[in-house]
Amino acid sequence: MCIRDRWINSPGGDVTNGIAIIDSIRTIRSPVVTITIGEACSMTAFIFIVGDKRIITKNSIIMFHPISGGVNDDYISFTKDRIKGLEYIDKITNDILKKRTKLTKKEIEKARKGELWLTAEMALKKGVADSIL
Repeated sequence: MCIRDRWINSPGGDVTNGIAIIDSIRTIRSPVVTITIGEACSMTAFIFIVGDKRIITKNSIIMFHPISGGVNDDYISFTKDRIKGLEYIDKITNDILKKRTKLTKKEIEKARKGELWLTAEMALKKGVADSIL
């Protein structure tokens, strides 16, 4: 058995690129260890929690917040289509939070409507991380 590890230290990034990374992680047959050192915020927080074993360093932080999608098209039909796409991606990320953490309904709501910041200890307690390094 080969274990793959991925170190994360990022303020976030493009949500569709993040979903592609998550899908790639899910196709790896070996266990994938995700390790946060520093921060895993926004989309990288979701990448972190899909690891088979999730390790966070003592002084690291995790932050979840709602997705954004830059809806600024001139045509209303494009804007409506973009919103439908964002709603689909929002459902994907919401499902990941529900399945891969022990966050309460209230905490998930905060992560979906504002910012939910977690220290390493909080991440461990809430099932966002499996251990602290």
